[in-house]
Amino acid sequence: MARPVSEWDLSDLQQLVDAKAEEGAGLEFKGSDALQNTQHNKGELAKDVSAMANAAGGVIVYGIAEAAGGIADHIDGGTDQTPEWIEQVLTSGIEPAVIGLMIKRIAVAGGRFAFAVGVPQATTLAPHQARHAQRYYRRHNVTVLAMLDHEIRDLMRRGTTPELRLDFSFQQIGDSDRFTVKAHLINRSAAPAFYYSIDVYLETSLNIPSVEPGYYPAAVPLDIPGLYKGGGVRLTRNFGVPDAMPIFAERAFRALEAVFVIPQSTHYFLAYHVACPGFRIDMVGRIYRQAVGWPYVELKAIPFNRPS
Repeated sequence: MARPVSEWDLSDLQQLVDAKAEEGAGLEFKGSDALQNTQHNKGELAKDVSAMANAAGGVIVYGIAEAAGGIADHIDGGTDQTPEWIEQVLTSGIEPAVIGLMIKRIAVAGGRFAFAVGVPQATTLAPHQARHAQRYYRRHNVTVLAMLDHEIRDLMRRGTTPELRLDFSFQQIGDSDRFTVKAHLINRSAAPAFYYSIDVYLETSLNIPSVEPGYYPAAVPLDIPGLYKGGGVRLTRNFGVPDAMPIFAERAFRALEAVFVIPQSTHYFLAYHVACPGFRIDMVGRIYRQAVGWPYVELKAIPFNRPS
């Protein structure tokens, strides 16, 4: 799913099948018969899309049959349904409407079509209600459940409180194991962040030849059960108006630039803590580099006892 849904074609569906892609929080497979024009199907369509929007967003593919365990099995025969019908069902079946949906029709065999529906994460208008059931739903991994009171309140907060994350990217320096690492601060909420602090935690064994000015490295012990226990380095920086612009949803702010040495077939502990008035989050995981290719980051939201 590296390409935007708007650019998908049959090869993207086949890639999911060939890779035996597995359903998750941001990916769901449905057979084409789920788009038959029945009241039940229209209700399920609105329920599934609103639930994914109320979580972290993702893609629902109509036209891939799944095997046991939610594994993509094969591309089915498709449907003669239209994008306009899907859009009308979602517009009338979800309150308030999900802004920014991408409905991509993909030709399959026999002049019929599969559909990839790109669902953005709900922000300003969150949460979204499935009208037919008069309930709010949320996707939890591969399950769609009715939302609890605290979840609804949390989603309503998205429009009034910033929701910050770091997005990491890597640029190889020549043919070496040295990479320029950039972390951009992004805001998933429409509410701007005027003040924010960032702590990035790395294991000591990760070679860091340079870090941009403004960050203050400190040696700290790290003890995250099941992930890492040992020496660590904390990189800390605080930002605030007027020294920096507010962070708003339409703009990504470069929050960190450094050089890491990451040999092939290695992985290193990585975590960060981002906070601003009304919001804070801990993300924990690792930097991976396989035998072929550049590094990548996998993180999960897991609270941990940050060293003082």
